[in-house]
Amino acid sequence: RDLAVTYQATNQIEKALHELEEWKRLDNLLVGQENPLAAQALDALQKRDFDTVIELQRRLIKQTEDESGDVQSRRMNLTNTLEIVGDWRGLVTVCDQILRDAPKEPTEDQRLALVKARLVRGEAQLHLGKLAPAATDFAQVIVDAETLKHGDLVLRGQLGNGRIAAEQGDHARAVRILRAALPAWIASRPSRFTLGEAQFAYAR
Repeated sequence: RDLAVTYQATNQIEKALHELEEWKRLDNLLVGQENPLAAQALDALQKRDFDTVIELQRRLIKQTEDESGDVQSRRMNLTNTLEIVGDWRGLVTVCDQILRDAPKEPTEDQRLALVKARLVRGEAQLHLGKLAPAATDFAQVIVDAETLKHGDLVLRGQLGNGRIAAEQGDHARAVRILRAALPAWIASRPSRFTLGEAQFAYAR
């Protein structure tokens, strides 16, 4: 399941669907019938009916809230789908909720999820032209990701800063940041969409 979510987050939809099918098979074998809403969301994802996926994911979040379950992981799943369809305002709203409801003493996995939520919020704000809040998010992402020794997230924060500099017309700074970060970013084999955005900012 985690592998499927990772593939989905990097827009590798075919691989995500394959792993989701395997998860569904194993989950039914080992645990029994899965959550009906989750099963419907999986079917909608296989049909690439993302509007239905989003609706079902929101219902799963509400259900999990009512049952006092792990609502944060449900919200993170929703951010992946919102990012695929480019719903930047919705993405900011969900990330706000994730960060607002962060546990006071998060585990390392939870800390990593919070860094990812802040990064995604920064990237969504950048798409919306909100450069100042995006810059704040990217700066915090870099600090937190360095603490967690998560180089990929550090790079994404740096690339965000480069794109902000490009949008602000500070071309020398943008070139300096992106030239330093892009080789390592390319080596990490990111999604083509994210890599394309970074290369386009550098080309500009």
